[in-house]
Amino acid sequence: MRGVPSLSSMAAIVLLALSLVACETVPYTGRSQLQLISPQEEGQMGVQAYQQILGKAKVSSDGAANEMVTRVGKRIAAVSGHPEYQWEYRLIQDDKQVNAFALPGGKVAVYTGILPVTKDETGLAVVLGHEIGHVVARHGGERMSQQMGVNAVVETLAGLSSGNPAVVQSVSALLGAGASVGVLLPWGRAQESEADHLGLILMAKAGYDPHAARDLWVRMADLASKTPGRPPEFLSTHPSETTRITQIEGWMPETMQY
Repeated sequence: MRGVPSLSSMAAIVLLALSLVACETVPYTGRSQLQLISPQEEGQMGVQAYQQILGKAKVSSDGAANEMVTRVGKRIAAVSGHPEYQWEYRLIQDDKQVNAFALPGGKVAVYTGILPVTKDETGLAVVLGHEIGHVVARHGGERMSQQMGVNAVVETLAGLSSGNPAVVQSVSALLGAGASVGVLLPWGRAQESEADHLGLILMAKAGYDPHAARDLWVRMADLASKTPGRPPEFLSTHPSETTRITQIEGWMPETMQY
């Protein structure tokens, strides 16, 4: 008599089936990714999220800084291969947020708190190259597809195990911490590294020196060392600054070809 497949095996089968029917390839890196939604749907959700965020945020009135964000964003978007996107750029007034983001469809925002770290236009190009890299790689759609895939696994395993309370409890445990730490967070780190990689290529194609990326992350590492309480890398969706610096150095020969 054959044994019953393990829960992890059944989960892998479901995810594999999804990946086979909805697999796309990321530009430049060639990585295969799961995409269960269309670019149009992804873009619509990006626009809605962008409008909601800007509706609650204060847009900076600094004319020179706004002009720099728009200028750098346009240069990088021009080489992104997506002229069909309605690219928009905003500088949000929040000196405590050392951050920036880009949403599907080409909606980009930078927080004023990151400008002292970027220091100049080339440093800002590192950040915007990274964020636009997320858009080019459709990481937003991929993350939503991954969550849809995890939900499909939950529903499938729950149906298979509905007659056994002990197995139901095991499924809950597996897809509680397991789905979060074991699946979604590592994918998030892979996407962040990929956006770094794509960002280097895009900023180089736009005429910026990609060596500035290493300098930026050295400054980020210095800032992080002064910020206690950060989670360890394996529980974060972002690689550590040290990891990023090492990866950037490894990608530099390829990047300089552009």
